[in-house]
Amino acid sequence: MRKKFDTIDVLYSKSFDTPLGPMVAMASDKQLYLLEFTERRALDREIERTQRKLSCQILDGDNAVLSSIENEMNAYFSSEFEGFKTPYALIGTDFQNKIWRALTDIKYGHTIGYGALAQQLGKGQSVRALANAVGANQLAVIIPCHRVIGKNGSLNGYAGGIERKRILLNHEQNPILMCA
Repeated sequence: MRKKFDTIDVLYSKSFDTPLGPMVAMASDKQLYLLEFTERRALDREIERTQRKLSCQILDGDNAVLSSIENEMNAYFSSEFEGFKTPYALIGTDFQNKIWRALTDIKYGHTIGYGALAQQLGKGQSVRALANAVGANQLAVIIPCHRVIGKNGSLNGYAGGIERKRILLNHEQNPILMCA
């Protein structure tokens, strides 16, 4: 079943630097639709898919939503982080949206295994589908897919790269280290 979104004529796209490399964000004047590290695998396809789903134009630019997420990402990487408040939209299937909402319940500085998350959501037999949904997340860091880990605590399955995942998890467990 196709989701119906508010009519959006234009998404504005802006890149900004973070301690882990540049990120790109795309937003309407009301909400954020994409936040990714620019080195993400298949980022071009992700942008095309977003544009197709929303039937909109993408223009370089800035607005209050993009400024808000840039400021929040700066705070995330500093000692001033109090949580993400920038409004965002999830543009996935019902199953993906359910998984992404569950990811936002993983507390800052904590992790959960793919299998445990599947069990928690009553999808114990759907670990692979759950992992695919986690990987399709378009809102890096905000929807904390980096907090989902493999068996025995192994780090795997992060489109931004395993080293970036390791740094994000270490930062959340010891935020003062990134600030120093």
